[in-house]
Amino acid sequence: MNTLRLFLRLSRPPLLLIAAVLYFLGVGAARYLGATIDWELYWLGQAWLILVQFVIHALNEYFEGAEEQRNPSKNLIVGSSGVLELGKLPRAAALWSSVACAMAAGWLSILLIRDSQGSIESLVILLVMAVAGLAYSIPPLRLSATGYGELVLSFFITALVPVLAFTLQMGEMHRVLTMITFPLVCFFLSLVLILEFPTYATDMKYGRQCLLLRLGWQRGISLHHLLVLGGFLLLGLAVLWGLPWKIAIPLAAVLPIGLFQVWYLNRIGQGVKPNWTILTTVAVATFGLTIYFLTYGLWTH
Repeated sequence: MNTLRLFLRLSRPPLLLIAAVLYFLGVGAARYLGATIDWELYWLGQAWLILVQFVIHALNEYFEGAEEQRNPSKNLIVGSSGVLELGKLPRAAALWSSVACAMAAGWLSILLIRDSQGSIESLVILLVMAVAGLAYSIPPLRLSATGYGELVLSFFITALVPVLAFTLQMGEMHRVLTMITFPLVCFFLSLVLILEFPTYATDMKYGRQCLLLRLGWQRGISLHHLLVLGGFLLLGLAVLWGLPWKIAIPLAAVLPIGLFQVWYLNRIGQGVKPNWTILTTVAVATFGLTIYFLTYGLWTH
């Protein structure tokens, strides 16, 4: 059971959950536009996504450097999970389990392409996700250790996952995907930045290259504000581009939360003693409630 828990931690359950919810959101967009949901295809795609995510996270930690492993700062989304540290889980186990999952994902890819009637869009998204995952996790790029990995992760989770779900069901792209995914990319990336603020000094000490360190905390605060406010601006523009009011109106309830998030981080930047738990909770609420209201609206209208 201890080994199972270590493998579960290695798989990054919060990211698996976020991806599963966003996958459901993408299918909801297809249903909203009139698609009849193929539930067998739905579950094949979901299984493929879980396998690919495990491969990404396992390989990322397998190729960790010594400094990354010694860094005591851990969080459940970015950075090291710590399961390979001090032999808690053998490094070879991470490698070979990722190989097995990659082979299973390859087999599922064939089934997905067959069952989606050979949709070119679906094939392209599958390939882009696989390449993005490898670029994130393995040398020579291994973007997760360069300070650019957060950008790849945000795009992978909040843009490509819903697009994959949608194209598997519809067989084509639609502008509604732009309306719902771009704001989510902004909110997710702002959440990732919030998670990196509490460990800023420790990450600097151990030389961990993350987005916030690459930017510096002052510019990180500015980018955070632009992302949150830009996300709400994009939601407003989505209404002008055709997102129905019945879906968009509930999202107004998230605006005060997002504004409080901006205000509170700005106060911290001015020297107020931070309460990172409160700020993280607010950032999760901004991102999570936006997903909830979009998903509810698409599935019920």
